[in-house]
Amino acid sequence: MSAAAIVLAGVATAQDVAVPPLDPPPASLETHYPHDDIDFDAELIGPQWLDVAAYPAIRFASTDVTVTGERTAVVTGTLSFMGIEREVDLDVRYNGGYAGMPVYDPQARIGFSATAQFDRSDFGLDIGLPPPGSEFGVGDRVEIVIEAEMLGPPLAETPAD
Repeated sequence: MSAAAIVLAGVATAQDVAVPPLDPPPASLETHYPHDDIDFDAELIGPQWLDVAAYPAIRFASTDVTVTGERTAVVTGTLSFMGIEREVDLDVRYNGGYAGMPVYDPQARIGFSATAQFDRSDFGLDIGLPPPGSEFGVGDRVEIVIEAEMLGPPLAETPAD
């Protein structure tokens, strides 16, 4: 999302970009962006983007789980984002786990990775989208990447012999 704010908030002019002739490799590109011109976090949570004052939470609630392999599944659910609900699929992978190791690491652990994609415009977030016939703007497709580790309760202590 920060890249989106950069595109909207800053404009690189011709004198900011130095591109050598394409003939002699290697070519390079150098530019700068005055990062102190805008507070990116404030811009992204503000009313033009995520509008967290009106929509303080993004929620996902599963409605179905379909096992697709030994360690994979598709978790279908409802994504609530900016006051709009849409069905979204999470592609989930079980990364493994263990029951715990007394003394060193007494809690059970399991890990999962998940990804999902959706178009932000489906949720009304259309600021900066390229106008028809153009590719200049902020892309519509959003990819969510989740890496999760879950901890279980500590192992029960085994009685001394």
